[in-house]
Amino acid sequence: MENWVNFHFIRPWFLLLAPLAVLLWWLWQRGTDPLRGWREQIVPELLDVLVVGQESSLRRSVPWLLVAWLLAVLAIAGPTWRLEPSPFADDASPLIILLKADASMEQPDPAPSRLERARLKIADLAGVNRRRNGAIPSSA
Repeated sequence: MENWVNFHFIRPWFLLLAPLAVLLWWLWQRGTDPLRGWREQIVPELLDVLVVGQESSLRRSVPWLLVAWLLAVLAIAGPTWRLEPSPFADDASPLIILLKADASMEQPDPAPSRLERARLKIADLAGVNRRRNGAIPSSA
């Protein structure tokens, strides 16, 4: 029973093709019925008595076609017991910050200066990175 907890489909939206497969099978079965015209004209009890022989082998193989279509839909949906890892869950890439601090950074600007704004931005980035890695609580 524990294995069924992990069972899921990788592409579950393809399961919407199953009703379409059943509809196509039903339409095809209805279209290949050689007695379809007679069924509309004669009472079913009388038609059963009048028909001699069995139905064609094609009519008997139609349910197998439906089963094959439904199995194909299940295969396309991608049943699996293993969860795909989220590409965004464990972003362990290191944070590298490059700051070119030359004389142009000391030019007079409205407060705070360019250098001070760069320091504040680096502090913000480092704080977000530490929070993401669990080094400090997110409320800090």
